[in-house]
Amino acid sequence: MEDERLGWRVVLTSDRATMTDYNDAPSLGFGHCVPYRLVPRPIYTRLLAPPMEVDEEGRAVFAPYPLRKLEAALLNSEFSEDDVIITTPEALGSVVSEDTEVLGVSVLDPMGLSPVSYTLRILFGGGDSYTKVEFLSLMSLVKRLKAKYGFTVVAGGEGVWQIEGLEERLGIDTLFYGEGEKTFPELVRDILSGSKPPRRVHGESPDVDEIAPIVAPARGRIVQVTRGCPRRCKFCSPTTWRFRSMPLDLIRREVEVNLRYGGGSVDFVSDDVLLYGARGIRVNRDAVLSLFRIAREHGVYGTFPHVCPSTVLQDEKLVEEVTELSGFSEHRPVFIDAGLESGSPRIIAKYMRGKPAPWKPEDWPRIILEATEVMNDNYWYPCYTMIVGFPDETPDDIVKTMELVDELRSMDAKAWLFPLLMIPMGGTGVESESFPSVADLREEVWELYRVCWLHSLRFSEYIADRLFSTIRNPFLRRLSLRLVDSVLNFLKEYFDKLARDPEAVMISMSSVNVNSARWMTKLMFNLSKDILLSYMKSDTNVQLSLRGYE
Repeated sequence: MEDERLGWRVVLTSDRATMTDYNDAPSLGFGHCVPYRLVPRPIYTRLLAPPMEVDEEGRAVFAPYPLRKLEAALLNSEFSEDDVIITTPEALGSVVSEDTEVLGVSVLDPMGLSPVSYTLRILFGGGDSYTKVEFLSLMSLVKRLKAKYGFTVVAGGEGVWQIEGLEERLGIDTLFYGEGEKTFPELVRDILSGSKPPRRVHGESPDVDEIAPIVAPARGRIVQVTRGCPRRCKFCSPTTWRFRSMPLDLIRREVEVNLRYGGGSVDFVSDDVLLYGARGIRVNRDAVLSLFRIAREHGVYGTFPHVCPSTVLQDEKLVEEVTELSGFSEHRPVFIDAGLESGSPRIIAKYMRGKPAPWKPEDWPRIILEATEVMNDNYWYPCYTMIVGFPDETPDDIVKTMELVDELRSMDAKAWLFPLLMIPMGGTGVESESFPSVADLREEVWELYRVCWLHSLRFSEYIADRLFSTIRNPFLRRLSLRLVDSVLNFLKEYFDKLARDPEAVMISMSSVNVNSARWMTKLMFNLSKDILLSYMKSDTNVQLSLRGYE
């Protein structure tokens, strides 16, 4: 008789808020940062966070990119596919066994302390984000499984600073900081040999030739093309990592792996894609064009999530060429994150002097306006984030930011404008500062929020159909558009009231819980009715079938 297969010695996973494909619409990921009491659970589980597919062994067909890189690092360090598996939180209980010795958990925003989650919590009257709820749910399961099987739990990722001091409560043995390619396999090997792991491990930064390509598809068909950021903003975590561009051969291999299951694009992840191949902050146009040509060679388009406005202005012609290679148009724009940060040259000079380079801090407002025009002309639609609440921020700093926002509004910028609170993220230059509170926010800040959100809501109405065009399921696509319409109407009124009396409005909002029985019944009835009517109006077959009953 053939011996039964042994279980996996190393299991990698993450919580539901990251182990999902967001229905192929990455913008839905922001819904995970909203207080969970404001998002109906059925909407969350079906629309915002559908579960990831697993094969018959429990192996995730697609997985978050950080886990794919750890998997590749282990396989490149003499571990085999019979040793290592990436699985989902839903399949975790059936995957781990008495053979499991290491469980690795990737964390992004485990306690809801990221700038987006924390800001939304403040603005909407408090409450845990879904990112926190899902992480705690996963760790509750992990603790039960650990008590049964006795494996070692290692947690690492961008959000590891949020769980410092909570290791015992969460059942975590080791917190892993930094990059994993070199140090994580060594840690796993030590644990498997019987060594007790240290409480904290700091990963050694690998050279690019020490970074192995992923061996199975990443969620969103992600390919990391640079790592780190050379601009050195004090409040930002990527600047703590050494800046490197990945070799084209590695990128090409990851593109091919990601396209095994089809898809019309690959996502070139970078903190500034136009700095690919750069030395410092000077654009290397040949390298950038070579990058996007790889996508075209494989019959798909290259998209990207981040760019810096000052890099855009360095080579406007390059922006046009990337647009042409990627097929961006009015009907198929690219949505990107870009840091506007502040309209105050004083704040720019103190906290992010490298942001405007090769120009000076006093040039920053002009850079934003001119770069916005260039991007919009090429169908690049930025989500501009701003930071408010710097320790020495003055009313004049906020006024200068408001003046820049007013200029963007007057040019009818195709962009979202989102002020975020300054968060003392671990490892950054502001980690010793305190978390902001409602009492810290001046009157000028509330007005900034009102103006920015109203502009963003208006732009969302304009762009919603294209924003959710990638959602595969027609019903869920209609549902998304209907939800956006309802939410936008509510938020317009909410932020208008919030600017006038923030304390009273947030106290009122704090009592809302749409997951209570009363709210859920009312919400689902109204939503189902509206969706059905919308579906019947837009579907010819339904209209024809109804005519027989007239």
